[in-house]
Amino acid sequence: INNYISKFSSFFSFLAKKGIVQSNPWKRLRKRNRNKKLPGILSLQQIKSIYAFCWNDTEIDTEIKGMILILLNYGLRFSEVLNIKKRDLDCSAMTIKIRAGKGNKDRLIPLLEEDIFWLKKISLKRRKDDLLFNSNKLSKATIRRRFTFALTNHIGIYNCNPHKLRHTIATILLNNGVSIVTIATLLGHKSIKTTQLYTHLSLSTLQATYKAA
Repeated sequence: INNYISKFSSFFSFLAKKGIVQSNPWKRLRKRNRNKKLPGILSLQQIKSIYAFCWNDTEIDTEIKGMILILLNYGLRFSEVLNIKKRDLDCSAMTIKIRAGKGNKDRLIPLLEEDIFWLKKISLKRRKDDLLFNSNKLSKATIRRRFTFALTNHIGIYNCNPHKLRHTIATILLNNGVSIVTIATLLGHKSIKTTQLYTHLSLSTLQATYKAA
């Protein structure tokens, strides 16, 4: 219903602009409120299985492992990971620069010390200013299929997409006392309202823990 209202409203705005109709009657219709579905997160056991998995030393496995870890550890968007270049990685400062994220804004992400080694290893295999991941410049859909295949068939985690890893790290940080402003900065949220979604996830975790106790 909301899609129909949006499409016809846009069309009649166009007709009104052209003088074909006098006004846009669709603007008087209010859209239905939709209940926002809370994003799923990985369990602690699933997170442990990702860190414990022994990957093959092939180029594909190295890239997929790197993508999974950087998504899980830093809550980046999938498109942001695919756009990271070798020059964006600063091993001495232990930071990685995310260029032109959502809203076309750059931001610096602090890296964990244990991630520097494998990121540097990937970086050394790349030419100057080449992409850190997806050096073959495959389509986004192909990389996403490889990502899903690796999690499902190698690690045994089903129904997991890149954004689920982003939700997971945000919830973990919130549950461990990190301020919502810090999380918003890390995730690159333009508005704090977007980050407030994770407070609901934190509450559900709190309720489950409270009931268990």
